[in-house]
Amino acid sequence: MDIQETLQEDVVVLTLSGKVDTAGTRDLEHKLMQLFDSGVRRFVVDCSRVTAVKGAGLRLLLAFNNRLEGNGAFVLCSLNENLKSVLEVSNLLQSFNVTPSVAGAVAKARASRRISAVTSAVEQVLRAESSDPLAGSSGEPSRLAGVVSRTLR
Repeated sequence: MDIQETLQEDVVVLTLSGKVDTAGTRDLEHKLMQLFDSGVRRFVVDCSRVTAVKGAGLRLLLAFNNRLEGNGAFVLCSLNENLKSVLEVSNLLQSFNVTPSVAGAVAKARASRRISAVTSAVEQVLRAESSDPLAGSSGEPSRLAGVVSRTLR
């Protein structure tokens, strides 16, 4: 299997070519972990050139998807009919963010940045406030509303 890496702003696009077999899965895991350890949290996996995926490859994709849930993005795109069928039959298709194109996948991965930022801001405020975080004083917006508003700008 061949893995090509490109960077589109803060999203890494990995284009896989060939069979994601045992050796290919090891290579992909090494690449994903290397990028993850360097701070990358938004991934797109272009599957347009994948000819086959073994069980180990599916497990790796699912594990990495779960690792990034709520703290990044992992989007599969350009699934061929064979791969899509394998994911459907194994009831895994709904576990992934899937888009038909690389451009759509990059847009979806970039959008996750805002969602992650809002989630982090809300969690931070909720931990810091002992009273009701939604209640403002004397008609003023609450601290939570202010943090979320600044995050979305």
